[in-house]
Amino acid sequence: MEVMVSLNNVLDFINSMSLSANNKRWLASKLIEEAKEQESTSPNDIVITRDDLRIDPEVSMLFNDFQLSEDYSVKEDYADYLSKKYK
Repeated sequence: MEVMVSLNNVLDFINSMSLSANNKRWLASKLIEEAKEQESTSPNDIVITRDDLRIDPEVSMLFNDFQLSEDYSVKEDYADYLSKKYK
């Protein structure tokens, strides 16, 4: 059974629990360990899904499964956008 879950919803769920700082650190370390293992066995492509985008569903469909290159930088892209806009 395949289920799509928004990471924001997962974070909201975790924050709704009364976890101690110690428990949150433990969970974070487990997630980091698993991510490192997964990174070593899978490509580093970033995949944007409909749930990750907070825009109109019709627009988000255009970006479904859109993959960013490994060297993509949001900060650089935003800086380029601003420099072009306010030139």
